[in-house]
Amino acid sequence: MSILSACGDFTEALIVDPSRFERLTQQNRSVAAKVVDAIKNFIAKAKSAFTRTGDRNAAARETFGVDLDTLEEAARLR
Repeated sequence: MSILSACGDFTEALIVDPSRFERLTQQNRSVAAKVVDAIKNFIAKAKSAFTRTGDRNAAARETFGVDLDTLEEAARLR
């Protein structure tokens, strides 16, 4: 499983149930950090590559299955 695939699987669940992220952090802090780092990295790249919010959201949905606002919320969980 790639890190992006893992991020995609966890992102929406983490927003809906932040206790999942807390459990992930307790079980394997380095995996949790890698998930958040991948999300933050994607956000930065999407913002530099696309000027329109719609394009950024489309890229986020294609990669993670959620919009950019959801990714930004997930990135703040750390």
